[in-house]
Amino acid sequence: MPIPSRTKSLLPVATLCCLGIIGFAIVSTIVLALIPIYIKAKSFSLQSADAFYLQYSADADADSSVTGTVENLSDVGKSLGFGSDAEITSGQAQATFVPRRKPIGFAGESSTFQFVAIRSGAFNNPLTWTDGIVPYGSCSVVISAGVAVTLADPALFIQMKKCDIYGSLALGSGSSSFQFHYATTIIVRAGGAVQDLTSNKNILIPENTFLTLLSGGGFCAAGTIIQAYSSVGVGESVTRTSESGPFTCGILPSGSLLSYNKVTFIAIQSGGFTAGSTFLGGLPPSSDICSRGGCGIQIESGVTLSTADLNGQMSLQIDEINLNVLGSLKFVGSGGGIFIPSSSAFNFFGGGSFTSTFASAFIQVFSLTTGLSIGTPEILGSSFTEPYFITISVGGGFLISVNGVAGSDTTTMVNPVTAGMMG
Repeated sequence: MPIPSRTKSLLPVATLCCLGIIGFAIVSTIVLALIPIYIKAKSFSLQSADAFYLQYSADADADSSVTGTVENLSDVGKSLGFGSDAEITSGQAQATFVPRRKPIGFAGESSTFQFVAIRSGAFNNPLTWTDGIVPYGSCSVVISAGVAVTLADPALFIQMKKCDIYGSLALGSGSSSFQFHYATTIIVRAGGAVQDLTSNKNILIPENTFLTLLSGGGFCAAGTIIQAYSSVGVGESVTRTSESGPFTCGILPSGSLLSYNKVTFIAIQSGGFTAGSTFLGGLPPSSDICSRGGCGIQIESGVTLSTADLNGQMSLQIDEINLNVLGSLKFVGSGGGIFIPSSSAFNFFGGGSFTSTFASAFIQVFSLTTGLSIGTPEILGSSFTEPYFITISVGGGFLISVNGVAGSDTTTMVNPVTAGMMG
């Protein structure tokens, strides 16, 4: 059968293409073979005292310090292929940071450093948190209601300054104990809970840590040991007798542990009622906390708690004030008084005192239901330093004990007067 004319015309083209491919392959092989001849390997020679420099890159924080003496000199020599006749005797490292693009998939820096858990999951899972950023750095954390977060590690290494728990936070997950490496303030709200999953039921917290459990919340289980620790070892401890609140535990700067079966704010530095720096954990009394069953104030030795920043008005439900040895409560205001609800305690232990800029400093009882004052105020004067204990009955009557000698004023208050606030 004869070959079609169209096929005949394509044969020379195909032949040329095949020859071209074969020729390119031969030339490429020759070039690659000649490269070692014309491009010599880089080499250098060093005298015994010559300095040389290596450049490498690695991930590091911007504030990391890698400047200093190089210690793994033998490893450096081996990586350079030095033989047994060469030795590096000294080395210095100097850091240079070069900015680069953000890696794909990295959510970026938090704009507020407040991290909110919006889904149940592991603490270190980005999907647990708003914006997909796991808490880091010096931050605050909020666990939303209905959200269960598990921290399976044996310790928390970030500087979590504050943690508000409306959902649940499980600690430890099988480790012998759980340790907070940095001071923190933890508030367990009504409906929230902290679960202890450690095998030894042991929670370790450092100084300046403040834990408070509001009524309706849960903190660990009966038998869990909350223990202070420092660089010298473990210290005082308290064992939980119940999971439910209210409950407060604080580690003072001295390392001493204080605990109360109620919400209690601990004044550790002289200052005002509203100043965070006055109180342990940076948490001053607030209406959102004290409104659930009331709260107490513990004034530590040598500390003066002033009412000057209240501007003559106090609306907090403070139902107990305790002054430790040499602690002091200072009334500053138009009336020099403090309003506290019935069923309260106002205690000055040995060495405790109060002072007022007005001679008519007083305690006024008021009704939590109506907000109205009940009866006449108890006059305290302008200063007091003796042991002084006042217990206020449900009806508003005073039971007073001075130096262990009890007296009482149980006058029946029939017509409450105008609502009173601290003046």
